[in-house]
Amino acid sequence: MDGVYCMGWVRSIVMSLLIELQSEVNSFTSGNYTTVNKQGIPYPQDIPLGNQAAVLEATTLFVDVRQSSDITNSFRRQTAAKMMKAYFAGAVRIINQNNGQVRSFNGDGMLAIFIGASKDDHAVKAAMQLKYFVNNILEPKFRSYFANNMGALGGALNFSIGIGIDEGTIYAVRVGIKGTNDVAWIGRCTNTSAKLSGVADAIAITDSVYKKLSNTRIFSNGVHMWSGEVRQFFGGVERIIRATTYHWKIT
Repeated sequence: MDGVYCMGWVRSIVMSLLIELQSEVNSFTSGNYTTVNKQGIPYPQDIPLGNQAAVLEATTLFVDVRQSSDITNSFRRQTAAKMMKAYFAGAVRIINQNNGQVRSFNGDGMLAIFIGASKDDHAVKAAMQLKYFVNNILEPKFRSYFANNMGALGGALNFSIGIGIDEGTIYAVRVGIKGTNDVAWIGRCTNTSAKLSGVADAIAITDSVYKKLSNTRIFSNGVHMWSGEVRQFFGGVERIIRATTYHWKIT
């Protein structure tokens, strides 16, 4: 009898979970969501877990550490952690200094959001300062790590980043359940900026960002800083892309 009771109890739990999952799927996929236009960049607590979303016009910057898996495999975990801690601490400070806010860490990747009239200028300056930070502060500091590691030398490893920037409308929804949740930033710009971060060790931006930049973000001492137009498809949509390896000195 105990065995029969136990099986019935397990079956009841499974059925309860099944009913709960079906109910949630039906709830989240039915009808239109209530949207609110936020003045700032929302935190999870600013958006209810139900069928509601915050809508904002934003510029997104996604930065990705190159060869991070190889770096993790080549170094002791503590050494890799030291490098990543130093990098992320500086990167977040640079984003904040340029009126952006980091809203997601994804392994070795980081998503930052910029809003306001000068959001594209702020994002591009932040990206150029991130390049300066990595090339002129981190890389010299980390050089001894790589020089003394045979695995890193054999794999021709170094510490470098790629950055992608796009702009557009974001639909921010709170995902998960009570006690375990975060904000999902849904929009073409978030996806495109993440994909653009894979363009070599450069800063890649869409044409819509480029067209909104002030001259100080386009020219350096009269020299055009950006590449010519390159056309790429993202999610079946053709976009015009430009790239640069210029940095912005941190003082």
